[in-house]
Amino acid sequence: MTGRAIIAARLALILALLVGGVTSLHAQEAYVLPLPKQSRLALEITAPGESYALPIGPFAGSVPTDEVSGTLTTRVWRIAQAQGLTTEQIIAPLRARLKDAGFQERLSCADLVCGGFDFRFAIPVVPAPEMQVDIGNFRFLAAQRGDEALSLLVSRTGTLGFVQLMHIAPPGVGVPKSSLTADMPSATPTTPSETAAQPRSIEEALQTRGSAVLRDLSFESGKSTLSPGPYASLTALAAFLRAEPTRRIALVGHTDATGSLEGNIALSERRAAAVLERLVSGHGVLRAQLESRGVGYLAPLAANATEAGREANRRVEAVLLATK
Repeated sequence: MTGRAIIAARLALILALLVGGVTSLHAQEAYVLPLPKQSRLALEITAPGESYALPIGPFAGSVPTDEVSGTLTTRVWRIAQAQGLTTEQIIAPLRARLKDAGFQERLSCADLVCGGFDFRFAIPVVPAPEMQVDIGNFRFLAAQRGDEALSLLVSRTGTLGFVQLMHIAPPGVGVPKSSLTADMPSATPTTPSETAAQPRSIEEALQTRGSAVLRDLSFESGKSTLSPGPYASLTALAAFLRAEPTRRIALVGHTDATGSLEGNIALSERRAAAVLERLVSGHGVLRAQLESRGVGYLAPLAANATEAGREANRRVEAVLLATK
């Protein structure tokens, strides 16, 4: 090879490296996440030198994760009057934007497919009131681009929507910006009772949403003793379970926000356990098909500022679990 050819080859190599460097820098430019126009930032925390166990699979005894290190930024947006939006409508433009920015999906799932109750309580979630999660109505997305990773958790509780972002990357990599967009369906206000009226049956709710509120149950104030009944919701739930013995249900107790979190979790657990015992002893449901949990006031359906909202939040919910 002549001296001129060698110089030309070196110049070509240098140019290729420069172009590659420009492309790499371009790939790491800040990107903008589109959020509904009624969103507001409720919380932001930045912590350098952290690690994040990025969820990369649904719950199966535990949630599989990949460890990522760097500066961890956590943000939560609260969406007012979100009842006209589905969780898919909220997360879809975020998913599309990340794909355009070169991210690869590690996990994308909805409530029941993710693992429902077990998944939600196995991953990091900002505590209420900043972040609230309906365990029967949420979506999760984990994505990665080189050493940069993030997760999005989106949920709807009554009239409100919530988006949690957890972003981790090496120092110098920009945190995504956000913009409010009007390109979303407009929300139509509803009352808690209107929200509770859909869907029309226990079986329909379990099959379509993965959960159903057992609204006709009656407990004394502050107590866990279930009144004698009868209760149409338990009759319908028992029939649903007897029709297929492999089906499994988690009974989840909820309270309003009066009192301490510890006391409300204990009360909600006792109420859920009382419903489980009634299904076994009064309706012949196999105990192996049931489990009970309590989450206190961590997953409200409505604001606790009114009596109507507090009443809607005091409930026991049936959550359909994955068949083992």
